[in-house]
Amino acid sequence: MTNEEKKQQIKKILGPDYENVVVLAANAKNSNVERVLVLNDADQGAMAGMMLTALENFPQATSLVKFGIPHLTSDPIADILAPIFLGGKD
Repeated sequence: MTNEEKKQQIKKILGPDYENVVVLAANAKNSNVERVLVLNDADQGAMAGMMLTALENFPQATSLVKFGIPHLTSDPIADILAPIFLGGKD
């Protein structure tokens, strides 16, 4: 099954109320980053909102993400526009 077929099946299971879907899955036998599968069928804003909501509910995961942030690559234009549109510096 292709990744596109997986996304369509997941959306079918969730029903028509869920237009934006992001699934993160990790291979239990090999936890290296290369073994993580991301199925993304969402616009960037919806995906960011889902990630923020998830992190808000899992403080330990938030701590790990904060630790890894210096290693992340971001979009320089979005880095400038996000504080303008969202307000604040956090």
